[in-house]
Amino acid sequence: MTAETFVTHAPGDVRIIADRHGDPDARAVVFLHGGGQTRRSWGRAAA
Repeated sequence: MTAETFVTHAPGDVRIIADRHGDPDARAVVFLHGGGQTRRSWGRAAA
């Protein structure tokens, strides 16, 4: 499954980058990582 990268900006000039996987019409599941990790930490869980 190929991920689609999503970028948005939050207040305070904070950039948020995420990967989208799966059916866009399905309910969303959000995986958050801890300090020292990146969004790629969840790659296998999303597959």
